[in-house]
Amino acid sequence: MRSRRIAVLRGAGRRRLRRVTLVLAVLALGVAAAAATQSPLLDVDQVTVAGTGHTPEQAVRRAAGIRTGDALVSVDPGAVARRVEELP
Repeated sequence: MRSRRIAVLRGAGRRRLRRVTLVLAVLALGVAAAAATQSPLLDVDQVTVAGTGHTPEQAVRRAAGIRTGDALVSVDPGAVARRVEELP
């Protein structure tokens, strides 16, 4: 009877350890993903402007509002397109 009780307690401890390990692993992955999106690994390295017949390239760059070093996650392509389309 005593050995069965010990086995049950050990099994419960192992299940608890597995759950804690899983939660810690998910948290670690979340922190790593957040750090990667804000790191220089995923930032804007260059901004290329093409097809500017009437509007100067610098005006398009200013209207776009994207600078090198900005996090790619924070760039809203729709907002950039709207700002650029407002130019003459």
